Amino acid sequence: HLTASILNMLALGLSFGLAAPLDLPMNTTMLLYSVGSTLAFLFYLGAIWYTARAAARAPVSSAPPLG
Repeated sequence: HLTASILNMLALGLSFGLAAPLDLPMNTTMLLYSVGSTLAFLFYLGAIWYTARAAARAPVSSAPPLG
């Protein structure tokens, strides 16, 4: 979750940081942020998907009987 949040903040910083020196219109700035935020979310979704699939394939060890 932290990595996706960092990517989201980078998207925010880059989109607005590039908007001023390049004199980009607000619509383009918001589009850049939206694309970056979407990519950060897709990264997070993919990481969760991969982790859940790996956990589902992991062998289940049975505990020894008690007593």
